[in-house]
Order: sequence, then structure tokens, then C-alpha cells
Amino acid sequence: MQPKDVNIYKKLTESGKLYEYLMEKIKANEERDIFKKRFYRNIFYSRENKNYVNGDRKIFRELFPNVSEVVSYYKREDYRQLAIKMQRVEADLIINSVVPKLAEKNIYVITIHDSIMTLPEYANEVKRIIEDEFRKYNLTPTLKIKNIN
Repeated sequence: MQPKDVNIYKKLTESGKLYEYLMEKIKANEERDIFKKRFYRNIFYSRENKNYVNGDRKIFRELFPNVSEVVSYYKREDYRQLAIKMQRVEADLIINSVVPKLAEKNIYVITIHDSIMTLPEYANEVKRIIEDEFRKYNLTPTLKIKNIN
């Protein structure tokens, strides 16, 4: 069984509501996208320094102590390692799990950072396969289908 704060964090990220939750707790008065960049900069991409903890990090640590501990663990020797690890895990899941499943079905895609481009007629099938692959790790991603005109 996971600690309560880990379950809350997971539910918030899976529902796409983490930033709104944090903005309320931190009392941020900025646009969501601006806050999101600040959050990543201050939580995931910043150096670990026990003598200096920015306000965002302090509140994050209070709200999600176990998640914060994992973040600190991966940044302990080199703060850049967490970002690298997160990108590798995401890339591995998409490139080595999702894309081969799509290729088996003759659904060809282009991956761009955290997006997958395909033809409109394949969008729902691509979404279903991504969800199935994430489910193997007990995760439910928040996915959006966008039409590009």
C-alpha cells in the first residue's frame, strides 16, 4: 500500500489537476502554463541544497513528503539526473512499448516530445494503446486528442 501523499499525488497527476491543486495551496496568482514552468524549475530541475529551500519546494515537501523524498533521492549527486531519468522512462515507454504495438497494427506515427501524431482515423486506437501500456504500470495518463487543421 502506498503512502497517502503518494496516492493523492498520483490521482492529481492522472486527472490533470496537479497544477491547479498546487496553485491553490501555494496561492499562485499566475497563468497555469507560467506556474507549470516555475513548478518544474523549482521542484524537478533545481539543485538540491538543504540550506536553501524555495517557497514552492517547501510547500511541495509539506504536501507530498514521500514524493519529495524520491525527487531528492534522484537529484542527490547531480540535480540533472532526475530530469534525465524522467525523460528516459517516458521515451522508453513510448518508443519501446507503444510504437511497436502501433506498428503491428500498421498505424504509423510521429513522436514529438510528449505528443504522438497520427492520422485522425487512428487517434482513438492510438489513445487506447497508450492507455493499455500505461495500465501495465498501474498508471492512467491524461490524454487529449487534438485535431490539427
